[in-house]
Amino acid sequence: MRKKVVSAAQAIAILRDGDTLCCSGFGANGVPVELILALEKRFLETGAPRDLTLLFGGGPGDTAQGGANRLAREGLIKRVVGGTTAWCLSLARWHCRARSKRTTCHWG
Repeated sequence: MRKKVVSAAQAIAILRDGDTLCCSGFGANGVPVELILALEKRFLETGAPRDLTLLFGGGPGDTAQGGANRLAREGLIKRVVGGTTAWCLSLARWHCRARSKRTTCHWG
């Protein structure tokens, strides 16, 4: 029988350059923090994966550096597609990069 439960690092290990991620949560609630931390750690240690697209319905962060804000690293996220700007302050880092043409942002 295949093992159905894997560690956060094992789950993140399957991500490749250019993949699309979908993240749930609103504010600090319901955000997959362990997966986000594992992805950030992998990227900082290896420089991969790169140029990911992040898709979400709510604002999966806080107004500082928590939640999905941890993924706002140069080269990690290329495109952000969000369904709400209710937590726009939490996405300010991506928004600033969008204006500088490094990241594309789409808000619903």
